[in-house]
Amino acid sequence: MGGGVVEEVRAGLQPVFGELRRLVAGGVPYLGVSAGAMIAAEGSFGSGSRIGGVLVAPEDPGEPEVELEIEAGIGLVDVAIEVHVAERGMLSRLVAAVESGLVAGGLGIDERTALIVGDGGLRVEGQGSVWRVLPTEGGVLVSTIGA
Repeated sequence: MGGGVVEEVRAGLQPVFGELRRLVAGGVPYLGVSAGAMIAAEGSFGSGSRIGGVLVAPEDPGEPEVELEIEAGIGLVDVAIEVHVAERGMLSRLVAAVESGLVAGGLGIDERTALIVGDGGLRVEGQGSVWRVLPTEGGVLVSTIGA
């Protein structure tokens, strides 16, 4: 699944989410790029850059002061997926979403980096990192998988 505006990609594929889950459960691989990766999660990020009115990530100049909303995704992974993390400063949005309880945890993927999810666990290929953000008592724990 390719990239684009995450809300548009999600809306276009939503009618076939169940079929996609069935195919992946049957062994068909899923490849998500950018928005296509974000919608793979149970809870999928939208394009907002604020939580509770507080700026948590760089704003889109065309849409300032937009609240981050979590929408239903395909449900292939149980944590939120953020993309373009190092390149666009999106780790802060992922951290804030986990800390606020909007999502139970998340993985942030840098550009030119692939997160491979399979029976053997998580594997990272490419030039960047995958950032793991998990809730802890009193905050969050941030660590990297990969380079």
